[in-house]
Amino acid sequence: MLNFVKAFLPFLYKLALFLLKLKQMKEYNSPSAGKLDLNEVAKEIATYVQQNPDEKYQLIVGTDSEGNGKVEFVTAIVIYRQGKGGRYFYKKFSKGNIKHLRHKIYEEV
Repeated sequence: MLNFVKAFLPFLYKLALFLLKLKQMKEYNSPSAGKLDLNEVAKEIATYVQQNPDEKYQLIVGTDSEGNGKVEFVTAIVIYRQGKGGRYFYKKFSKGNIKHLRHKIYEEV
């Protein structure tokens, strides 16, 4: 068993590096800030709220999809300053071979 674990460690190391890179990918788009990773989106939202901290805000997160078979998804993160506009961040991604509505809804969530 120990030999198996030793043989598997390089793969786990590469997988961990890949997942770390994936987390840091600049996958969100913003008209006002360009391409951002999720941490940068959080910082942009915090900065936006700190500009007018006495206002009321809504944070809205949602995903929608379109297509059958190959499905296009869009996830949006919106910070809305009530009555005065807001900022939004979105990412698009595709998943192939989704044939059932239940699976499509699961992917959206």
